[in-house]
Amino acid sequence: AVPGGVMLTGDAVAQFREAIAAAGLTPPDAIEADGKLHRFPSNGKRGDDAGHYVLHLDGIPAGHFGCWRAGVSEKWRADIGRTLSPVEAAAHAARVEKMQRENDAEDARRHAEARERAAAIWRAASPVASDHPYLVRKCVSPVPALRELLAREAATILGYSPKAKGAALAGRLIVVPVKVGAVLSTLEFIDEGGNKAALAGGLKGGGYWSAQPLPDGDGMGLTLLIGEGVATALSARSATGHAAVAALSCGNLATV
Repeated sequence: AVPGGVMLTGDAVAQFREAIAAAGLTPPDAIEADGKLHRFPSNGKRGDDAGHYVLHLDGIPAGHFGCWRAGVSEKWRADIGRTLSPVEAAAHAARVEKMQRENDAEDARRHAEARERAAAIWRAASPVASDHPYLVRKCVSPVPALRELLAREAATILGYSPKAKGAALAGRLIVVPVKVGAVLSTLEFIDEGGNKAALAGGLKGGGYWSAQPLPDGDGMGLTLLIGEGVATALSARSATGHAAVAALSCGNLATV
């Protein structure tokens, strides 16, 4: 039971955790039901904070969760084993609307900050050289749609060091511009060892990297190659001569 005499058909936190997992995200180890916005590693990797959730247990347990990187955004309400009364339904709807407004505002703020940082990094970076260790190892050539910047310079601009698996990227970073539509939304960084990290707070769901300017027109007669990573797109383009884009994650392929 929770305040107000609502009887749950199971633990609300457990239900919330199951809903997060059902959406294809890795639930956080601990879930705080304090009505505040929390971030968590939605891919289960340490140092990632693309996941976010809010959970209330007062009244009808309800919440919201999602992932800025994957573009997931879902509302949730606990199964209480019966239909809500009109008063409960109205109160629940008002709470959900409030949570949605707060979440949308937070999303917009983070995405705007990420766009500004992405533009600053891109301006500071130089054309990537053909001797970059990652490109050499992958046997691909540089293109104008890639730039490079030293990790320490990127950290100065961003205010933090991009990390992969808890370790900071090092050396010369390849800067990969990620667009949603025609707008630079965020960046992916690839260091000399092939470790990858996305710019924190950037919208990556539906975003793509194009190895070349995309052709004009309606696509009639065009073969467009869509792969997961930058090196894959470059290799496929070199082998076929077709235009190629990278979705940058397997979960983003269908959307792109």
